[in-house]
Amino acid sequence: MSETLNNIAKSFIGESVAAIKYSLFAEIAEKEGVIEAKNLFIKTAEQEKTHAKIHFKLLSELCAEKDLKSLKIEVELSTQLGDTLKNINAAINGEVYEFKTMYPGFALTAKNEGYHEIAAKFQALARAEEGHAEKYTLLIKKIGNIK
Repeated sequence: MSETLNNIAKSFIGESVAAIKYSLFAEIAEKEGVIEAKNLFIKTAEQEKTHAKIHFKLLSELCAEKDLKSLKIEVELSTQLGDTLKNINAAINGEVYEFKTMYPGFALTAKNEGYHEIAAKFQALARAEEGHAEKYTLLIKKIGNIK
């Protein structure tokens, strides 16, 4: 299996998990009365779900081309839930990792393996994740000033 195929699968899993985590973070923010955080978590969860769909469609196409019906992938998951401030920080850290390290590395691998269109998709997703990190960073500065 190509490393690019493996990376697409990891991306699908990561984006799917992020969507669920952000939904849980939104519930916590709502209980704490931090509605702006709740709304951002919900919006970002929907965007991450869209990213997951993109990855799964691409994964399905590539697996069909290679006559693969399933994949076995090893991933590392963070399992922590905290208060809203901790969850925003966790979101920032995850988004920064994705746009600075994960997606640029995946794009380089895809390019090196001759998957230029996939490399471009990874680069576009890195930009989207950077936008998420920026929004969470602005939010934590705002909330930090309130508390």
